[in-house]
Amino acid sequence: LVPSSSPSTCSYTISENMQPIDFQLDKPYEPKVAVDGNNMVVVVDDERSTTTYVIFYSLAEGDGKWVIKNAFRMGAYSTGWNSVALAGKTALVGLANDSILSVYDLNEFG
Repeated sequence: LVPSSSPSTCSYTISENMQPIDFQLDKPYEPKVAVDGNNMVVVVDDERSTTTYVIFYSLAEGDGKWVIKNAFRMGAYSTGWNSVALAGKTALVGLANDSILSVYDLNEFG
């Protein structure tokens, strides 16, 4: 495979198009992010409420902003050792304190 752009061009494009993501949490800690196309999943601890959240976003067609589609409160704070992976509309979420791997599919993205 031949790259379509040089690394410096890609880096510039990414830095020029970055946008902040609003987690809507008081004190987010150690967010883990996975992106695939127009879908994004974030696993983040909230230090203030000592709770872990899984938040699903989709990229809005008009303005290209990330919009929250669904969010789940997963329970006790997990000290930031969470993990997340995304393929299409299937997300795998691992929470450190629970030693549980959760699978989310399609509907969480609206």
